[in-house]
Amino acid sequence: MKDFNVFHLNDINLKIEQSECILSSSPGVGSVHKNRIITGLEALPLLSKAPINTSVNYWHRIEKTTPHLTSDCSYTSADFVYAQIKMMWSGISKDKAIVVGYPSEYSEKQLGVLCGIFDALRVNVIGLVNSDLSSLNKIDIHQPIHLVRIQMNHTAQI
Repeated sequence: MKDFNVFHLNDINLKIEQSECILSSSPGVGSVHKNRIITGLEALPLLSKAPINTSVNYWHRIEKTTPHLTSDCSYTSADFVYAQIKMMWSGISKDKAIVVGYPSEYSEKQLGVLCGIFDALRVNVIGLVNSDLSSLNKIDIHQPIHLVRIQMNHTAQI
C-alpha cells in the first residue's frame, strides 16, 4: 500500500487515486453561476445552458492572470483550478501526500502555480511525474517515438 495518493491531471477526467482505488474524479469543466465558481459534474450542464460563463480550458491556462470568462465576475483560470481541487479534496483526508501526474506540455510556470494552489489548500505535493513519459516505462523502445496527447480542449504532439 502506498503512503501517498496520486492526482492525475487530465482535464477530460481528473482523478485522485489511492493504489488502484479512485477516491475522486471530475471532468475539467468550470462555470460561474450566481457569482460563484462551480466545477466538475455540477458545471457540465452549463456548457449548453450558459456557455459564455463556462470553460473547459482553464487547466491549460492556469498561469494566465487575465480574467478567463466574459461575465460580470472576473475569475482567473487559477481560481477555477483552486475551486475544482478544493471540491475534489472535500471528501478526502489531506493527511496523505500526493504525487501529481502532469501532461508533458506543462511549463515550469504552470506547475509552479499548480503546486502553489495545492499548498494553499494544505495538500502536500511530494512529487511531479510526467504522465506521458511514465506511461512508457514498461515498453522497450529502441527508436524515436512520437506521442500525441488528446485532451478535452487541447492536443499536443510530444
